[in-house]
Amino acid sequence: MLLSSIFPANFVTRFDAAQVDDHLHPVAPSVVLMNPPFSAMANISGRMADTTYRHIASGVARLADGGRLVTISRANFSPEASAAWPDAFVRLQQRGRVVFTAAITGAIYAKHGTTTETRLTVIDKVAGR
Repeated sequence: MLLSSIFPANFVTRFDAAQVDDHLHPVAPSVVLMNPPFSAMANISGRMADTTYRHIASGVARLADGGRLVTISRANFSPEASAAWPDAFVRLQQRGRVVFTAAITGAIYAKHGTTTETRLTVIDKVAGR
């Protein structure tokens, strides 16, 4: 509701971002900014370890060729965390290229009531993928 009132001329949806690629045809944004949930999904009870990956993969799939996705995720969602995400980044690289990723200390969020370590990641969608 808030986005619709701030941007009344724009198309706003309430789809869970993990399924955004399934619902937004023919929209192909050039930029996607997201802060996906770390382990929860809409209408699913319990934790899902691949929630972050599902959201990011759907966002990359929906991007226009040459588009950019910027996301804040849990710090362990990283190409270097091969034990935790051995295949996720291989699959993401089939559609896009990770151009930047950096861990962010949780201390910067302390005044907001959390100290969760996070990661900023930038993925460019490669044309034709």
